[in-house]
Amino acid sequence: MRFEITFINVLNIISCVVALNLGGIFILGSSENKKGNVFLGLFLWSLANEVFINIGEVVEPKIEVFFLSSMFTIPFLVVYVNRTINNPMKLWEYFIFLPGILLNALYYSPFSKSELFFDCASLFEYAFNLILLGYVLIALRMHKKKLSEFYSDLELKTLKWIKMIVFIFILFHVYWILEDVIGVISEWEMVVFAQVSSIFTFFMIIWIAHFGFEQIEIFKKKTFDLGVQLDGSFESILSEPFSEEAKLKEEKVSHEISDKYLEVIDEIETKKLYLNPKLTLRVLAELLSINERELSRLINTHSQGNFYQLINRYRIDEFKRLMNKSENNHLTILGMAQESGFNSKSTFYTAFKNLEGMTPKEYESSLKRSE
Repeated sequence: MRFEITFINVLNIISCVVALNLGGIFILGSSENKKGNVFLGLFLWSLANEVFINIGEVVEPKIEVFFLSSMFTIPFLVVYVNRTINNPMKLWEYFIFLPGILLNALYYSPFSKSELFFDCASLFEYAFNLILLGYVLIALRMHKKKLSEFYSDLELKTLKWIKMIVFIFILFHVYWILEDVIGVISEWEMVVFAQVSSIFTFFMIIWIAHFGFEQIEIFKKKTFDLGVQLDGSFESILSEPFSEEAKLKEEKVSHEISDKYLEVIDEIETKKLYLNPKLTLRVLAELLSINERELSRLINTHSQGNFYQLINRYRIDEFKRLMNKSENNHLTILGMAQESGFNSKSTFYTAFKNLEGMTPKEYESSLKRSE
């Protein structure tokens, strides 16, 4: 067996070995995201197999392909994302593995010798994977919107690192489509892209290793649809015919909710619950002895925002109060942010810019100019 030792070939071997080992660790290891990490491990194993196939192409004699994993890699990523955000397993998730199974079955049939079969299979694979990648982006966007209903700190919960992986795969697929369908890529460009692809794959595996181990399961219990699930009092109002009696009942419920919301705000302000950097909707509901769903509805209805915005508004007000006191001059901006309940620099800067329209540094400069 002859193997040419080049930087790219060695990098592919390292990528393959690292992906195989990391995949095993994710599958067999214990973590806060056990359900998701199993599929992240399978994703890495599938990716390792794709890299191994590329290695087999440069070995003399060529290593025979026993299993095609190119239509399993993205489906494993889809299931990983769904398990991480704790979406329930749905029937369609099982079906997205059928094309990969069918492709491997046909690969050993006489049809695979046909050039037409190869072209059709490639086109279907591109379309199939791009649809799934689009689904992942939509799922991540919806997940981010839902997060602010439950958490005051979104660090390591938005899955931004998954977006980077998705965009890399989209870039690969666009290039492959240009190469196979349009045929505008020269041989020199194909070699360069293959080398760039190997480098991206290596760093993508390292990227997954870094964030995958830190990623927790976002929602520990099944989440609910705040816009659909209503308690009995609201359901009865919606089902009754419009009448004076119904209007009076609605006003009574509205006043009761307003009073309840004022009690919630009073507890938050009096006990300064927002200073807890690990405060979540569930933790706050337990501290206030109130139903989590009811608390979320109260906040969304009366605070002109959501849980994330409400708590971080208090934290920013606390930060501004600390900054205006001369005895806190020894503290840095980040130090005062931590004293105010923020445990993440990115969350603090994002929340401050969104609510104040300026950065914390700009706010500090404005205070100095007004002195």
